[in-house]
Amino acid sequence: MSVPDNQICWTYGIQLSEVEAKEQQFRNSEWSPEQNEVMLQQVRNLSCPWGGRMADIVDATPKHLISKVFLEEKVFMTWYHGRTVLIGDACHKVLPTTGLGAANAFQDAVVLANCISNMKDWTQKSITGSFKEYYKQRFRRVNEQFEGSHMMARTMIGQSWSERMVRYAVLHCMPKCMQERNVDRRMEYRPQIAWLPLVEKRGAGHVQPQEGKRRVIG
Repeated sequence: MSVPDNQICWTYGIQLSEVEAKEQQFRNSEWSPEQNEVMLQQVRNLSCPWGGRMADIVDATPKHLISKVFLEEKVFMTWYHGRTVLIGDACHKVLPTTGLGAANAFQDAVVLANCISNMKDWTQKSITGSFKEYYKQRFRRVNEQFEGSHMMARTMIGQSWSERMVRYAVLHCMPKCMQERNVDRRMEYRPQIAWLPLVEKRGAGHVQPQEGKRRVIG
């Protein structure tokens, strides 16, 4: 990705097995500056997309700008308890491959606000009911996106022979109409604030009906 002043922003992803992920996730020693060097040594001799080796990119990058980041994906089963409720990455983490993290957080916020606005009173029973409705509306959709994100990540950065074949097919053989259909399907779900007028539909893409009650707050 290009940035100002004739620079590039680069990243290199390494898939970890479940065992490796569990080992590294809780070892603070894995996130020291020294471990950055260990990680960089593993990629220095790999081919660079622009020609040459990754070592050329690594050596041209100031060391204080290089960091090691642990990315994980998970959908939690519990999103609320008592008067506390979670949204976004706190209850469902997806890899940045598909760019769904921020979008999901916004959708969570809209749906949760709608559910809270429909509460009859502020008793614990009403609060729990609104949280249950929020969970009901969002969990299935988030789980579907999680599965899609997981598949996309394996397709784009997987290193097994089958994943390489799928990646080649997706990038070189998938018809443009199929790519557009996949994008349209992702854009169909557009929750809106329940107490504001619906945004006028523009364009030819299908939009799913709004869920939950709509009410006017005067």
